[in-house]
Amino acid sequence: MFFKNKEKDSSATALSETISYRAIVEVFLFTILVVLFLKSFVVEFYKVESGSMEPELFKNDIVVVSRLSYFLGLPSRFPLLGFDFPTDIRLYYKNPKRGDVVVIDAQDASNIYDNRFVIKRITGIPKDRISAITTLYGLNYNLSNSTVKPAEYVYQIPAKGDTIIINSDNYKYYETIILNEVKDITDFRSRISKNENIKLVSQNDYYFVQGDNFEVSFDSRHYGLIPQRAVIGEAIIMLVSSKQNSIKKYFKIL
Repeated sequence: MFFKNKEKDSSATALSETISYRAIVEVFLFTILVVLFLKSFVVEFYKVESGSMEPELFKNDIVVVSRLSYFLGLPSRFPLLGFDFPTDIRLYYKNPKRGDVVVIDAQDASNIYDNRFVIKRITGIPKDRISAITTLYGLNYNLSNSTVKPAEYVYQIPAKGDTIIINSDNYKYYETIILNEVKDITDFRSRISKNENIKLVSQNDYYFVQGDNFEVSFDSRHYGLIPQRAVIGEAIIMLVSSKQNSIKKYFKIL
């Protein structure tokens, strides 16, 4: 009788341990799913990689990026997890506005020859006017109301659905937009070389972005306009700063 009771106690203990292990695994998996959901649809954490946003943000600051500021849906990839999604499905319900600090996926902007996530401030929105000037280093873009030199070409920042007439005379000024809109760029350039006037209907809203630290920032003045699809969210909170004094080191609303 004693041995039977001992066997029952051992079986009960083993069953209890099995249930405990199972519960731990279930809680762990549930936590992972919640984190992935939050990172996919709600918030992301981003480390600032340059000093282009000083003095608002410093290099290595950690910011909270809201994925719900402009759209509901999945990004094309995650800043910290490092893997891509095959499709980019989004339901837009609000457009970025002038003054917003946003995180841009350079991989989704064909005119930025980079593979990083960058953080900039929106200074120009659809229907604003920008100007283009040729310099020793190529074209330089500016908001038309901030240009101090005579502009070679002035045009309106396209909104989704706008029709742009492209020809050999203005191709170079619209090239950064064309790179984001046209799949067969070789054929497009061939048609331009034949002096065709091509109607291009914009599939994106476009934005002019700049760093607060104008002197060192590499931004729309150099690479042109950014398509809305490249904006993955709005930076809303500086969580931890690497440079600020102790009073402003944590949790600053942007």
